[in-house]
Amino acid sequence: MRGAVIGVAPGGIITGRIGVARARWCNLALPAAPARAEPAPEVSLAIGPEPFKNVMKLWASGVSVVVNRSDRELQAITVSSFTSLSLTPPLILVCIETESRSHEGLILAGCFSVNILGDAQSAISDMAAGRRGPEGHSLPGVAHTTATTGAPILKDALAWLDCTVVARHDGGDHSIFVGRVEAAAAGNGAPLLWYDRDYAGLVRSKRRRAD
Repeated sequence: MRGAVIGVAPGGIITGRIGVARARWCNLALPAAPARAEPAPEVSLAIGPEPFKNVMKLWASGVSVVVNRSDRELQAITVSSFTSLSLTPPLILVCIETESRSHEGLILAGCFSVNILGDAQSAISDMAAGRRGPEGHSLPGVAHTTATTGAPILKDALAWLDCTVVARHDGGDHSIFVGRVEAAAAGNGAPLLWYDRDYAGLVRSKRRRAD
């Protein structure tokens, strides 16, 4: 294993001397996850958790399930903190709570899928979120397949991205995982939404932006 400083070359490609390893469950060779930084000293909070959550609950988002493989089983977690990061190269990021089982699972696997759920898939979201008990995180009975990395992909997802972990950053009580998209596909249908701590559906406005 080699180690050193990571930089960014022209064109946005991550370069530098990085540890190189082959993940146990990932089909691709990939950089080893960087060591987690020491937590910052405690500081007084400008606002408490509840006022913060009361604001953020009004931010409507899609619902995704991040899936990796752990000990030959699926390991899934429901995630709304997911977004695209870069077009060239194609990068996305997901934010995973450090105390969750999926956090360590993503580090060990080195690859994962992001599955964007359709409006009829709230039951899968509930399972991956642990609302059906701990066994729900393995998504029993949910059909899945694989693409490039070997990470499980939900067959009936509205859309999916197959990703290799290329970086991990500290984000307070979450870690920010950056994934390089190795394969992706999109279907047809309406997305499942999350708003005001509950599921919601999409109603298109008659006013559409000009293309």
